[in-house]
Amino acid sequence: MISMNRLMRYLWLGVGMTALALGTAGIVLPLLPTVPFYLLAAFCFAKGSERIHRWFASTKLYQKYVVPFSDGNGMTWRAKLKTMALVTAVMSVSGYFLSDNRMGLMMLGSAWLLQCVAMLFFVKTRKSAPAVDQCAK
Repeated sequence: MISMNRLMRYLWLGVGMTALALGTAGIVLPLLPTVPFYLLAAFCFAKGSERIHRWFASTKLYQKYVVPFSDGNGMTWRAKLKTMALVTAVMSVSGYFLSDNRMGLMMLGSAWLLQCVAMLFFVKTRKSAPAVDQCAK
């Protein structure tokens, strides 16, 4: 019989793995947000297993997508523009299929406008990482 503590640990790990999978899918699918799923995965892994949490925090994906947000550094202009372009493309396709539904188009347009405002005014813009001069000692 499995103890309640062990069952909760497996539950945290299961939710963490699911969040990790969804966050990784969000890298290529514009409708899935990467950072919130990775934050959820980190939280769940911390509750479920310290060893898995340390592993996840050391991965390149975590370092690339979560650390800049947790440090308050934000996104580069390139990343912002890429995100806004992907969301605009997906919403444009949705708008094409909603062309007969005015309320749907208004809601879609409002969501797009809120996304643009959030990216421009609420998500911090950071400079890209400086290039390392390999000739300097």
